[in-house]
Amino acid sequence: MAMADNHFRAHQQEDSSYEENLPQKTTQPAAAYKGRSRAGYDDSSSDSDYWETPVIRQRKPLEVRNARRERIVALRQKAARQHAKVALRKYNTANNTKFELVEVRVISIFFEFGGGCIHYNFTAKQPDESHLSADAAITKLFFSEVDPRFRNESDVLLCCIVGENDEGRCHGCQDYKPVVHPSSQAYGGGSTTFIEFPRSGGDSTDSY
Repeated sequence: MAMADNHFRAHQQEDSSYEENLPQKTTQPAAAYKGRSRAGYDDSSSDSDYWETPVIRQRKPLEVRNARRERIVALRQKAARQHAKVALRKYNTANNTKFELVEVRVISIFFEFGGGCIHYNFTAKQPDESHLSADAAITKLFFSEVDPRFRNESDVLLCCIVGENDEGRCHGCQDYKPVVHPSSQAYGGGSTTFIEFPRSGGDSTDSY
């Protein structure tokens, strides 16, 4: 009986030494785990935060929108006149003429395969000089194609006189106010149907 009791005490000592060598568990208050999900992400916000009704932006008053559109149109007009003047300068140099800008009539802006393109119609005439023929003094309608990242004459891709018999096709301009294109179709933009239009400031095509 004494041997059995000694044997039982020996087992108790072994068990207690084994438990002492085990890694100690650290207990943290429940607050320490607040805001953490099982995956370790912040989960402090309630589910309702993710299902709140999105804030709907109020549309600006009509007068504000009209004022913004007027500013955009004014900037387009200014840029268009500058582009037309540079295009005429390039045309005059190539053709030994002296055309001067009268007015920009139509501007069409579109994107094709992600690249921008601008088509213009504008009128111009040469100064009324005695040595010019009557036909030379008549106001002419021009077509011009320019790169919208306009810097100088090299960005004028085409500038030519068009007439009432010209009817070149352009997918970038056909659904908007008419832009007269040369029948030669020497212009590069609008030859495919992969066309997109700018969405800010109203229509992509403006008539002046």
